[in-house]
Amino acid sequence: MEKGAVTPAYQGNMNETIEILQAVLATEIVCALRCTMNAVAATGISSDCVKKEFDQYAKEEQQHMRSVAERIACEHYGELIRYFGDKDPWLLSLNALPPHTPPPGAICYS
Repeated sequence: MEKGAVTPAYQGNMNETIEILQAVLATEIVCALRCTMNAVAATGISSDCVKKEFDQYAKEEQQHMRSVAERIACEHYGELIRYFGDKDPWLLSLNALPPHTPPPGAICYS
C-alpha cells in the first residue's frame, strides 16, 4: 500500500521508469512537430495527398504523446501520494476518484 499503484510484480525502478518515459515523450513531441512541419511545407502536384498523410502521422504521434504523458502523470502522482501520505487532502482526494478521472484542477486534452 505504501508504494501506491506499484504491484509486487513490478520489477522496474520508478525513477528510471519516469526518466525513460520522459525521453520517449520528448521523442514523440519531436515526431509530431516534424510531421506537422512536413504537412505545412508540402508543395507540388500531389501536395494535398502528402499533406493529408503527414497530418495523419502527426495525429497518431499526438495520441502517442498523450498516452506517454498520462503514464508519466500517473507515476508522478503515485510518487506524491507515497511521499505525502495522508498529510495532503488534495492528494487523498485522488484516491477517491474513479479510474481515468482527472484530478481537481487538472488540464485535460481529449
